[in-house]
Amino acid sequence: MATHTSEHRKHDEHYEEPGHLTPGRLLVNGVKAVGDLAILPGASLVAEGKLRSATLHVAAGFLARALFGPIGWFVVGADAYSKSVTGKNLYEHFFEVDRRGHEWKFEKTKE
Repeated sequence: MATHTSEHRKHDEHYEEPGHLTPGRLLVNGVKAVGDLAILPGASLVAEGKLRSATLHVAAGFLARALFGPIGWFVVGADAYSKSVTGKNLYEHFFEVDRRGHEWKFEKTKE
């Protein structure tokens, strides 16, 4: 079975450069946003097959809605969307998280 090098992938019609947004990718991200923010936090994660993370976001969404109302639901939905699109939780965009062992060290990002 032949493996694809990065040069071969660039010529593949289905290959997308990382960080390159095509109209199709924008549409998919829009559907993910609607699913996570309006329907159910974690919907985009379910669609990607990330069931553990999706289950945690669904449970957190209902808990946040019970405790904080629609704002809690929206925040958990935004976190699920962020996790789905970028692979990072929402807070990781603002802080660097050092997850070595059991110690979490928060530092402001240098952006």
